Amino acid sequence: MGTIQLNNNLTKLLGISLITFAVFLYFGDFISIAGNCWGGFGADCWSRWDSALYIDVAQNGHNLVHCTDYPNDWCGNAGWAPLYPLTIRLIHFIIPQFEWLTLGLYLSHFFVLSSLIFIAFMFPNAKWHIHLFTCLIYVFAPGNIYLHAIFPLSMLVFLLLLCFYFLQKSQFITSGIFAFFAVLTYSIGFVLILAIVTWFIHDFFANEKMKLNWKKFSLLLFPIVGILTWFIYDYLKTGHWNALFLIQAKYGHSFNTPWKYMSVRFTDMIQNWHKRDKWIEIQNFALWIVVLYSCFEFWKLRNQNKNWLFFLSFTFLFLAVPYSTSPITAIYRNAVVLIPSWVLLTQTISYKKTIVALAAFVVFAYPLGILFIQSVLK
Repeated sequence: MGTIQLNNNLTKLLGISLITFAVFLYFGDFISIAGNCWGGFGADCWSRWDSALYIDVAQNGHNLVHCTDYPNDWCGNAGWAPLYPLTIRLIHFIIPQFEWLTLGLYLSHFFVLSSLIFIAFMFPNAKWHIHLFTCLIYVFAPGNIYLHAIFPLSMLVFLLLLCFYFLQKSQFITSGIFAFFAVLTYSIGFVLILAIVTWFIHDFFANEKMKLNWKKFSLLLFPIVGILTWFIYDYLKTGHWNALFLIQAKYGHSFNTPWKYMSVRFTDMIQNWHKRDKWIEIQNFALWIVVLYSCFEFWKLRNQNKNWLFFLSFTFLFLAVPYSTSPITAIYRNAVVLIPSWVLLTQTISYKKTIVALAAFVVFAYPLGILFIQSVLK
């Protein structure tokens, strides 16, 4: 009887996931028209800036060349993670009749649908209204516009959801495998390693015997191997294992305290107060409030969830690290990586708090979506 009830509940949750995916598609169509792009579900509205680089990687693989205007600097596409574009290349090999951009768009949508369905399996006993809010949080979370676009972020979020799920089940090797693929999907995936290191060190010293648990260590080992795989691929393609760093060096990224650039970003917000651009920094500052509160909620779970420090570190570092590297780092895009944290918290905080967060996310989704369609966001 319990199995029948579970199956009935899961069927209901899957139905809600599909409905929410329809909401996702409708919002994409709505925001493209609001931004004066009438392509709707076509690739033209969703190919912006780095999309061209990912398609170039799909067609040609990584490359590294000296910049035309600044010969001492390095240019090329090797500064962008390879897994998403190489997946596009594989699909194009199987079904070559599809355009490259169209394949990229369909692949992004596929991982959105996969994530929404997987959330139902993550929490099969969830009440229907909680699951609805969880899926809507996914659809409208900060950075959500990049889930629609020809970018690897929907793929990354899906892999992170799988990583989180198997970590919760103490299946560390399986979780590590998905962490391996995650760091190959997006250039700030290395932050995942920092979060795992924090969790692993705390877990090691919290153990009275302080013996190395090799299965837990695999969760750290796999993403490190993922980074090394990227380096090996770049060496084979470009002759430079550090092609990623050579290209990114010209952008002047460096590690600082997060608050170093807060005044710069605040000034930028005030200067753009008469334009829609102000919403970029308004959302960035709001993110700090949400992230710090989320960290507090994960801390409250320290006696209930053995992985609480990983989730807390993940949530804080994926905002703090990119925020601290440069005043021009695209926080509005990187913020989408935090979706797995929001998904987990919807299961523990009151649904009223979830509704407040969802309302704020929807408010930000509209202006940031239009800025993407109009190519203001990169």
